Amino acid sequence: MKDRIGKYARNHVFTLEELEKLPKTRREAMVEGERFYFNGNLCKHNHLSPRRTDSKCRQCVNDRENAKYKNKSEGKVRRVRDIEELTSIAKVETKKEALKNNRRYFIINCSKCNLSKVHDVKSRLGGCIECIRKRSAKINKEAYIPKEKKEETYNTIENILYMYAQARAKKKKSEFSIKYEDVFIPEYCPILGIKIDKFLEDTSQSHKSRASSPSLDRVDSSKGYIKGNVTVISYRANILKGQGTAKQHRLIASWIRKNT
Repeated sequence: MKDRIGKYARNHVFTLEELEKLPKTRREAMVEGERFYFNGNLCKHNHLSPRRTDSKCRQCVNDRENAKYKNKSEGKVRRVRDIEELTSIAKVETKKEALKNNRRYFIINCSKCNLSKVHDVKSRLGGCIECIRKRSAKINKEAYIPKEKKEETYNTIENILYMYAQARAKKKKSEFSIKYEDVFIPEYCPILGIKIDKFLEDTSQSHKSRASSPSLDRVDSSKGYIKGNVTVISYRANILKGQGTAKQHRLIASWIRKNT
């Protein structure tokens, strides 16, 4: 079940009815702006779970994240006791008596609410534990500054091109300083003039099937992914352009004209 902003909770368990309503392919999910799709297949760990738009099983990702959190926070998580539990273990006495008897919690009249409630000998703030918690919650609520909501870009073709280019630059150890906004997909390829299709029905990933799909290219291949040196062209134009220079391409074009 989606929440009020149209997202699934992290621990949400999908029912068969919900899985059937999801897009059937990754392409459909991206076109419809959905985060998940379900093609009817189980993952390698036999999870009956939808796939994310990066093709990863949602249940597998959640299990890995939970395992990381458990290992990272093991032995460090501080348990916050409720007031009823503290009341049951505390005794009516003064702070000096609690210290003398080596007890952390004691019950005495609160200086703030004037009621007999639990106090903490380690607390440096005035009042009982309940008053301190209420005061802290109020201060935190007043001091909270909500972050500006960012536009979700992870589920777009532009972001996929951006992330793949970033990975290539890291692998080749080349400069990468462009931003997401620098990736603009035109309607037509600026080199071949063919229409650029963001999504193709053919998923064979062959050069022929990907000919009109968008591809992020460096104008000057000797430079990195820097502002002014990147443009989106068709995949076929990028293959033809390859690693050659402008001079080399002119020589090839001249040779073809002479021999045809």
